[in-house]
Amino acid sequence: AIKKKYGATGDILEAENRINAIARDLVVHYVDNILPNGFKAQVVCHSKLACVRYRNGIEAALTERINREEGRDQPDTALIKRLRFLKTAVVISSDGTNEAAFITSARKQAQRMNAVENFCRSFDLNDPDKENTGIAFLIVCDMLLTGFDAPIEQVMYIDKKLREHSLLQAIARTNRVKKGKQRGYIVDYIGLSN
Repeated sequence: AIKKKYGATGDILEAENRINAIARDLVVHYVDNILPNGFKAQVVCHSKLACVRYRNGIEAALTERINREEGRDQPDTALIKRLRFLKTAVVISSDGTNEAAFITSARKQAQRMNAVENFCRSFDLNDPDKENTGIAFLIVCDMLLTGFDAPIEQVMYIDKKLREHSLLQAIARTNRVKKGKQRGYIVDYIGLSN
C-alpha cells in the first residue's frame, strides 16, 4: 500500500510526513545524548529536496522541544538557552541546472552562515559574533561525506542508501578523536545494516 501511495523509493525518502517523524526522533536523540557533551550532528539525505525538508523538520522539532521545556513547572533555563542557540544548515552543491528557488536559497543561507567552518567550531553561546557556532546539524546529500574532518561531529543520522566505500568513509567522520568523546554514533534510518 505504501509503494502504491508513493511510487518510487525516492518519493518515499522525500515524503514530508516520514521526514518530520524522523526529524522529531533524531532531535530527541541529539538533545538527550549528543548536545550535553557539546558535540554536533551530520544528517545525510537522499536528495536536495530531502535536505531542505529535513532542515524544516528539525527546526520544527527543536521549536516543539523548546515549547515543551518552557511549559514545565520548573523550566531548565540553561537547556532552553542552549536549544534556542541551535541552528541547522543545508550544505549542497550547485549543479548548474535550473534548481528550485528554495534549494538555491538554502545553499546561499549556508554560505552566508559560513556553515562548514562554524559547524567545526565549538558552541560559543556568549559571544554575539559567534552565533553561527550554533550550527548543530549539518544537512547534506552528497557533500562532506568524504575528506571532511570535524572532530566535533559525534553522530551521523543517515537516510540515504550508501554503498560500501562511501558508507565506510561516512562512518569514519564520526570517529575523529576529540576530548570528551569516547565514540561516534551512526543512526541508520534507511536500513543499511541489512
